[in-house]
Amino acid sequence: MAPSHITLTLFLFIVAVCASEDIKVTRNTYTGFRPTKLFVFGDSYSDTGNNPKSLASSWKTPYGFTFPGKPAGRYSDGRVLTDYVARFMGIKSPLPYRVTKYAPSKLRAGINFAFGGTGVFDTGNFQPNLTTQIGYLQGLIKDSVYTKRDLKSSLAMVTVSGNDYSAFTASGGSQQNLPAFITSVVNQMTIDLKRIHDLGIPRVLVNTLQPVGCLPQLTVLSAYQQCNQTQNSLASFHNQLLQLALTTLNNNTKKSTFLPLDLFTSFNTVLKNKGDITGNLKFDTPLKPCCTATTSTASCGSLDENGKPLYTVCSEPESMFFWDTVHPTQAGWRAVRDSTDGMTDLDDMDDIEMIMQQLQSEQEQQQAAERVHRRNYIYRERFDAEEHLMADYSFKTLLLKPINMSDSTDGMTDLDDMDDTEMIMQQLHSEQEQQEAAERVHRRNISTIVNVSMLKNI
Repeated sequence: MAPSHITLTLFLFIVAVCASEDIKVTRNTYTGFRPTKLFVFGDSYSDTGNNPKSLASSWKTPYGFTFPGKPAGRYSDGRVLTDYVARFMGIKSPLPYRVTKYAPSKLRAGINFAFGGTGVFDTGNFQPNLTTQIGYLQGLIKDSVYTKRDLKSSLAMVTVSGNDYSAFTASGGSQQNLPAFITSVVNQMTIDLKRIHDLGIPRVLVNTLQPVGCLPQLTVLSAYQQCNQTQNSLASFHNQLLQLALTTLNNNTKKSTFLPLDLFTSFNTVLKNKGDITGNLKFDTPLKPCCTATTSTASCGSLDENGKPLYTVCSEPESMFFWDTVHPTQAGWRAVRDSTDGMTDLDDMDDIEMIMQQLQSEQEQQQAAERVHRRNYIYRERFDAEEHLMADYSFKTLLLKPINMSDSTDGMTDLDDMDDTEMIMQQLHSEQEQQEAAERVHRRNISTIVNVSMLKNI
């Protein structure tokens, strides 16, 4: 696939400044566009826990082996694409849509609407397709869960990884008719992408189709030695149509609103190099999965009637690019991130003056905070001078840190590990108790202030 003149990505710029997973890069460091929310749509490449536990292998052992140490709804041994994008933005990985009703106060980072196994059209797994997922966000906007201002500072990510084409083939579709079907998929994607933007989201990130002929479900036929180039050619056709569609959409908006995330190139780079460009990650057999089934009818996570695993797991998932027959490992996703150092969207990053403006803005914010601090100190001294009128009342805590009810969830736990509804409900119960206590303190302080006013008027 020819390289794009807009080539993307917000999150993959990390490799230019950070090759280590231990270095935290915030969303405010380099870009003029500073999204604070991430809305995710798509399939298992971005799903972080939406699929029902009763249906999805992502909720079975050994998924989640590396992170968070147990099955958590991700189709990998650990983190997936969504987690890395959110990390670059400097926000928490957005909460899966299926549990948002249990944690309505946890939506400030956005929502993940992606469901594993789904596609642009229905794929037969009885989970919401892309159009329906977008409808979920539209409903939340209608219910005023998110405002226009929220949407204006958000980024949308859409992953389409080929489930439509698998469903087409499984339902009897022929290779001869596949190009026409690919065209219809991309046409519907175009409609859906425009719909997301029309909701008020200024930037929409969409992946190119990965080289599907290199997935272990096909390379197993060659003992994991070579890719199926026929299938890769079909992926290239999909990507060419998608690039044309994105160019048209951007021309219509007169901005680089729709940004391609080139998974096709990045996957190929990692597979060819047998590792990432930094040399930190090595994959000796990149086409072979870490988790492999022991029978032809089983898959990773399958058990026999006695509860015995029908799969084997490699000893070092970090040395394998693929986790199962379709999905990368956490190390694989990291390598994808690290392999695309030249693929940043420079529309917002190539101007030193813009960076300097950002630094100046942050300096102004710090100066404003210092002014507020000095003002509060003056107020504290003024009230201390009148303290002899107030008997046993002490206002130091109140004046140094005024009560702010919106801060009641500032210390919220990282929900990456909160894959269980019961844990979320416990968290909500704890927060409710904290808020009630804060309200009692607030009422007491208000009463105190009234008393002060009465004393001053005596």
